[in-house]
Amino acid sequence: MTSANCATSDDIAAWLVTTCEELGLHGISVGHDFFAFGGTSMLAIKLIAKMEATFGEDILPPSDLFTIRQLEGVAQALGRALGMPA
Repeated sequence: MTSANCATSDDIAAWLVTTCEELGLHGISVGHDFFAFGGTSMLAIKLIAKMEATFGEDILPPSDLFTIRQLEGVAQALGRALGMPA
């Protein structure tokens, strides 16, 4: 998936859920807090690396994952960074 393939923040949210599941967070949804659901700092680094590989380096400050935490909010922030309509 690339930013060209994502039409909305919902598409990004679906990508985030799939990617988190690939990283071992099975059953996570957009409404979950990444860390409360079992995400660790190491998984966060891996998720950020996948975001950068998919959407471009420095697309979202890594600190956003630690402060926003809920996947839906991360998807919205990523969508804004990509210039998508809200």
